[in-house]
Amino acid sequence: MYLAAACAERELRNVQPHESMLSAAIARAMSNGANDASKVSSATVRRYIADPSGVRSRQSEQRARSSKPPCETSLKWPAALVLERIREWHTFYGAWPSGYDWTRAHAARRGGDALARWSTGHWPDAQTVRRLYYTFPLAVAAARREHRTRGAC
Repeated sequence: MYLAAACAERELRNVQPHESMLSAAIARAMSNGANDASKVSSATVRRYIADPSGVRSRQSEQRARSSKPPCETSLKWPAALVLERIREWHTFYGAWPSGYDWTRAHAARRGGDALARWSTGHWPDAQTVRRLYYTFPLAVAAARREHRTRGAC
């Protein structure tokens, strides 16, 4: 438990339920005589009052960490499969894809044909392509090279 949380808990034990102390007043009381490094802010006190055990903040951090592990995208979309999807897009639509084409938010904002194209296939996200190839145009250039070496125009 953080030192500030322990101090807040000790201070809040002394406050009766019918007493209403502002978080700033609690912070001032906890920081009396403390140097700048160990002063407690009113935001810390409010955070502690809202979540005394810290369970909600730990759960929130866990959700943020586990929503998409960093290795998942490279396992789900190996570089060869990304290039294959780029070539598929070119075959279907006659143009090479851009980062805007493979970003759901951009496709939704553009609406119409862009959203229809994005939702018709199973395309990797533009950020996944950038993670594998540094930039989207570099990935398209790699797909074009392979496309030419296979004998297609």
